[in-house]
Amino acid sequence: MTDISSVKAAAPDPKIGKTRPRSDVSFPYYDLNKSIEVARLIHDRAGGGCDRTQLAALLEYSGVKNGGFLSRTSAAKMFGLVEESGEKIVLSNRAKSILSPVRVSDAEQAKVEAFLGVQFYKDFYAEFDGQSLPSEVGLKNLLATKYKIVPKQVDSALRILLDSAESAGLFKVAGNRSKMIKPIISADQNQMPPLDIKQDTPPTTVGDTDQQRKSGNGHGGGSNDGDPPDIHPALLGLLKNLPPVGQTLGPKRRAALIAAFTSTINFVYPEQEDET
Repeated sequence: MTDISSVKAAAPDPKIGKTRPRSDVSFPYYDLNKSIEVARLIHDRAGGGCDRTQLAALLEYSGVKNGGFLSRTSAAKMFGLVEESGEKIVLSNRAKSILSPVRVSDAEQAKVEAFLGVQFYKDFYAEFDGQSLPSEVGLKNLLATKYKIVPKQVDSALRILLDSAESAGLFKVAGNRSKMIKPIISADQNQMPPLDIKQDTPPTTVGDTDQQRKSGNGHGGGSNDGDPPDIHPALLGLLKNLPPVGQTLGPKRRAALIAAFTSTINFVYPEQEDET
């Protein structure tokens, strides 16, 4: 095996008083997806910016000096998702494009830029752009010999690199982790996909009449086996068509979804008529 003892030696480890090796390249200790989660917390729960103490609490770390917290925020910075602004950590424009895209293509492009924003990843991608990647053993040897990553960090560095490439969509074209290719971002992906639910028209349930509701048909166990009991089919249809948990919604889509639920509730549970 090639001797890799030429990796950089760092300052003494204060805990043991001995020097410890460091890699020649910088790389994030958390992958792209984990780093996007940091940006999402700041976006959803801190209004786009917070100080380090608040962010540590949001990420459920003991404090700002916690090693995990420092590594997590460092990774988000390396991917260009957060920035320092005075005493606050704020979202970058890249993170905003991922979390609140104007066009579908904005998020796809921003994830690719986040991956290539790490110089080590950019160099690695340039070396294998569109070519078959070596075996796992070969990749580990490459990281240890060419990029001078210390042996005990090679496994995690490779895993984080490949996971980040997948999050960026670089394995989408190949369909597996055999080749890194920039994803095809179609020019017609300029609009957010519309909701299947119309704002002004609640879902129609075939045969759903007042008489059926009184007799129990059309209300209760649902039309399909396995549907939850005591949920009206109209509501059940809405629930089944909800976007995936965690997906961000633009103002128009969110308003359309809320309006659809409101219309359906009014339709399924009409107000009691005033007695005369």
